[in-house]
Amino acid sequence: LRGGDGVGARAALRAVGVSFARDSAGASARFLLAELTADDGDEPAARAQYLRLARELPDARLAPAAAVRAGTLALAAGDAPAAVEALDLAVSRWPDAPEAPAARYWAGRAHAAAGDSATARARWTAATAVGATSYYGWLANRRLGQTPW
Repeated sequence: LRGGDGVGARAALRAVGVSFARDSAGASARFLLAELTADDGDEPAARAQYLRLARELPDARLAPAAAVRAGTLALAAGDAPAAVEALDLAVSRWPDAPEAPAARYWAGRAHAAAGDSATARARWTAATAVGATSYYGWLANRRLGQTPW
């Protein structure tokens, strides 16, 4: 990739993802491939790649981040149901991951966009309870009409 061969780099990443499908090297390659796909402007394909990684390799270190990225891409595209699906996956499957405050906040945004204000408020409340002093806890407090920090 650094050498300017994007096509070759993507092919190599796909090969690593297949050859090492069940270990961290494969997960890392798949995550990077999804990043490059998003950088190429094909956000629907990137979203699908992130979500597949999160579902197929739930024990991978990058799985929670992949689910959050899939959800935020769906939300940005206006697809609230897909955003809810991906972000609720992150909230339920990896409640203690470093990405958990972000997952809860963005899940709240997704539920709000889908018209489910009760679940949105519950997600934001959870974000403030676990990470009240974090960036996402602060944002969640604002969404709830509370004074952050």
